[in-house]
Amino acid sequence: MNDTQVSPSDSSALLAKNRVIGAETIWDMTLPGMFSGLNDAGTLKRFHDLGYRFVSVTAANDTCHDPDIAEAFIRTVQGIAAEDPARFRVARSSADVSKALENKQLAISFNFQGTNPFAGDVRNVERFAKLALDHALLAYNEPNRVGDGCASFPGEGLSPFGRELIRAMNGSGVIVDGSHAGYRTTMEAMELGTAPFIFSHSNAHGVFPHYRNLRDDQITACAASGGVIGVNGVGAFLNEHGRASAQQIFSHVDYLVSLVGDQHVGLALDFIERTDVFAERVAKETEKWPLNDGKQVCFEEFAAPEIVRDVAAHMANHGYGAAQIENVFWRNFHRVYSQVVG
Repeated sequence: MNDTQVSPSDSSALLAKNRVIGAETIWDMTLPGMFSGLNDAGTLKRFHDLGYRFVSVTAANDTCHDPDIAEAFIRTVQGIAAEDPARFRVARSSADVSKALENKQLAISFNFQGTNPFAGDVRNVERFAKLALDHALLAYNEPNRVGDGCASFPGEGLSPFGRELIRAMNGSGVIVDGSHAGYRTTMEAMELGTAPFIFSHSNAHGVFPHYRNLRDDQITACAASGGVIGVNGVGAFLNEHGRASAQQIFSHVDYLVSLVGDQHVGLALDFIERTDVFAERVAKETEKWPLNDGKQVCFEEFAAPEIVRDVAAHMANHGYGAAQIENVFWRNFHRVYSQVVG
């Protein structure tokens, strides 16, 4: 499936084999909870044992319009974390993240892939901020109350409610995220916002022209806000062949660094274990996932968490120093998290 497909039990051996200076700590901004086996601790242990020190788990997406359902999922994962405090720490602040880094724990926070879980009520932003929600996408491919998705053509931008919600997020310490949202919606959101903006798990249109990927002016506007673009490991967005390889991930990292510098690039693999379930759902959602340049979007390969060691090796082999690798691997998202979440 990709360059480094190994079992979780082999992860420690892989870590030792592929150790690269600067890559000892890993921050992943997107782990889709509903497709990644988070009904138990197995996936989270896998990330922890590989050296991941922060992961943001998707608690709900735009198909969820009930805040109580989203909260129930968050509390389930928080309960899993509480059962193994040596490995896990729920992160509600940068102080929690610092403690996780110090104690070599996996800090766990949460995100929404869309804003429908707020159910049209900006008061729910503060509710979920207290539950360790660190960021929320504006929309997921299709239009919602806030604005358009990336598969909405040509797109109409932010709604009045969207503007109100962004102000509430900026005021409550929830990072505004443009991944999956429409071009105009993201550009207007970045102009309106008063805090660093992120594209949590998005790749470069300049490397592979897909409607899910970012145009250069979206990338530069994000960097101008002080934000970060997290490169994902989804083959469908990496290249026309759908390969989820370390080389393909590196090509997007390198393009972004060349455009805006290594202080505005991060990682967010968007790792999915239940690829069969996800692919089956996508096949039924033709409006949410239209053709790209006349071709069906095919979700077969998702980079496993072990792949980051080979990504680091590609970076080192192409002249990236330890400080630059650290920036991409964790410092950049840590900076934004500290600035916005507090």
